Amino acid sequence: MEKIPSSLRKIIKSLSTTKGRKEHKAFVTERDKNVRELLSSPFKLRWLVSTQEWHEHNPDLCLDKKKIFYASESEMCSMSSLSTPPSVLAVFDMPEDVSETVRPVTGQLYLALDSIQDPGNLGTIVRVADWFGVDTIFASTDSVNVFNPKCVISTMGSIARVKVVYCDLSQLLEKASQDGIVVWGTFLDGENIFEVVKDTSPTGIVVMGNEGKGISQEVSAKISRKIVIPTYPSGRHDVESLNVASATAITLATMRANKLRNGSTIRN
Repeated sequence: MEKIPSSLRKIIKSLSTTKGRKEHKAFVTERDKNVRELLSSPFKLRWLVSTQEWHEHNPDLCLDKKKIFYASESEMCSMSSLSTPPSVLAVFDMPEDVSETVRPVTGQLYLALDSIQDPGNLGTIVRVADWFGVDTIFASTDSVNVFNPKCVISTMGSIARVKVVYCDLSQLLEKASQDGIVVWGTFLDGENIFEVVKDTSPTGIVVMGNEGKGISQEVSAKISRKIVIPTYPSGRHDVESLNVASATAITLATMRANKLRNGSTIRN
């Protein structure tokens, strides 16, 4: 195992930006669990960097020695997006863009994200989707990039199992509606979600909106079923709206409830 050269440190640091990820066609993840999850995924490892102590305590990783480097704690700090430097980080090749080939089909459940801006929110939504068996998320092109380091960390490995497809969301939803796919949207004036789906296991596309503005007018026009997560007691107006990741979790849990009650698999 060799000491990491300064040139490689600069490359890894640059992966915190969209420009850097595009230039090097790579992304980075940090911390032990995330690194281990992605090492066992289809993502192709480019480099692994750790402290010597971490390497000595993880002899089980049988990796190409040419891809492994060690760094001091201060060097790890210089490359990290975290306030506390990790003991290990890994760089993986960026997967191929699948935006032109992945399209929604009938009989399955998908998420669609309209201008989600916070990487932590997106990462948590990817984890929630993974938990409830939603393996494809469609995101508007102005949403935060899923390979943002903070987002990758927040997914806790679920990024290896859930595809995030960036697209013209309005256009995709219009085509989905033409194909008979139900497009759900969360609105304050929507139908009570617990009543709407209590006797069914819905399929289609569930649209979640921007953290501050909700679903845009352009996307709203493509939605066929408006739903709301009601407050308790009903009609309260003295509480803040739900965080988008929390709302996504409640929505997917409700839509999967019948399959979960029946002990069925929740994979599409």
